[in-house]
Parts: sequence; C-alpha cells; structure tokens
Amino acid sequence: MNLFVFILIYIFITSVDSKEQILNCQESVNSDFASFGTEFTKIIDFKNRTLSNTSGSYNIFDKVVLFGRNEIILQNRIFDTFSTYNISKKIWTIYGNKDVKSYECFEGKYNSVPLW
Repeated sequence: MNLFVFILIYIFITSVDSKEQILNCQESVNSDFASFGTEFTKIIDFKNRTLSNTSGSYNIFDKVVLFGRNEIILQNRIFDTFSTYNISKKIWTIYGNKDVKSYECFEGKYNSVPLW
C-alpha cells in the first residue's frame, strides 16, 4: 500500500513540474545603447521551446530564430537587432548596428518590470 501511495505522489509531482522560467534580466555593464532599458523580464518555456511572454524595454518585438540546447537566438526586425541568450551562463546580449548591450539574468517567480 505504501508503494502505491509513493507512486501516485511521484506521478503527481513530476506531472506538475513546469519547464517555464521567468528571467529577470538587468544590465551588467553600462552602455550608451539607449534604445533598450536597464532591465526586462522574459518568460521562456523550455518544454515547448518558445518565448511565452516579454515585458520591459523595446525587446517585446523579438522573434525566436533558433532555440538550441545551449543558446536562444532572437531577431528584432523593427529595431534591426539580434539577441542571444546563453542558457548555461544566463547572459542576454543584444547586438545592434554599432552597439552591444549585455544583461545578467536571474531566475525569478515574478515579473520585475510591468509591460506598461
């Protein structure tokens, strides 16, 4: 009977486990790349390999180009930028025409910057 209860608890715990992560990103080094703010939040669904939600700054127009095992690459056609997110190092980098802006990201439970 104890084994049956243990199996039910294990199935419940593993089925509830989500692969979504809320990333709270803050500028790691000050730069003159003024088009983007100093912090933003993204919700990434690692199970479905999608970018579920974004807030803060102007990177709400990012489109996922590649969702790899170690890196996510995004393109923003409105502001003509590319972004990369290194999953293992938790570093978000935005590349513009002549500028580069880097952010450190931390896993969180709540969005740090509202969309409005």
